[in-house]
Amino acid sequence: MSAMILSIGEILFDIFPSYRRPGGAPFNVAFHLRSLGFDAAFASRVGADDLGAEMLLYLQSVGFPSDLVQKDRHHPTGRVMVDLDASGNAEFTILPDAAYDYLELSEEIAAALSRSRIVYFGSLVQRTERGRDFVKSLVAQKPSGALCFYDVNLRPGCRLKEIVVPSLEYADIVKMNDDELDEIRRMHDFAGDERAFADFLIVTYGLRMLALTRGRNGSALFAGGEPAGIAENGGVAIVDTVGAGDGYSAMLIAGLLSGWTPERLVQASAGFARSICAIEGAIPVYDNFYAPFRSLFTESGR
Repeated sequence: MSAMILSIGEILFDIFPSYRRPGGAPFNVAFHLRSLGFDAAFASRVGADDLGAEMLLYLQSVGFPSDLVQKDRHHPTGRVMVDLDASGNAEFTILPDAAYDYLELSEEIAAALSRSRIVYFGSLVQRTERGRDFVKSLVAQKPSGALCFYDVNLRPGCRLKEIVVPSLEYADIVKMNDDELDEIRRMHDFAGDERAFADFLIVTYGLRMLALTRGRNGSALFAGGEPAGIAENGGVAIVDTVGAGDGYSAMLIAGLLSGWTPERLVQASAGFARSICAIEGAIPVYDNFYAPFRSLFTESGR
């Protein structure tokens, strides 16, 4: 499991009413992949402030490499205010002009990119023109055989056609939820149903795979020329849903690199996402959380 995944984008603190947790979809995905035993690098930027120092200390404490995490003297570490409803569903207020908005394509990031098999990115890091240019440059310099994984994650300030359409053009694999699918369908003035639109996206943008999550209604995986994998939601005691989609993406990447079938991919990804819903925040506090999932990648579990 030595394949290199390069995840780029935001690292930030999710600020809950009574506690805060490190977060940001690209960080969460890289953290999960490393915890599952995969070679994942993560590139981002924090402020030269107290929260930035706290974040770097946290990364050191959990043994997560910070060599591609840049420091910014002029912009603060990213923050997201998280409000939870009675069902644990989250509403996010993402503060603007954060350090990760100024991520630079350094020599160190370019070197990691040159070794990558999968490049993971989302929408939030592209909320500014500078961020969009960064992703465009990154994709232009990736190895020809590397795949782009676009995790849509349409947050406030990201629901823009100038973010979504180029990202779909870059992508080989896309993950979105059902609300995002509806919004992207409106961007394309497409009148067909979910399956027809999934097929449209696969054909129009040359996608290898499209993953669709539907919250309590499960998830589906669409691949050109192959049957769609379907996973039911299953029962779980939900603490909060923060980071569930990131867990889904991480397991999907891990399974893809392991050569799993679409059906196995969607079942394992859904199961991992359910487990994230049973903890506070997006990142487990205890490493033994990952033990049953690591066993999926042993020789006997492939």
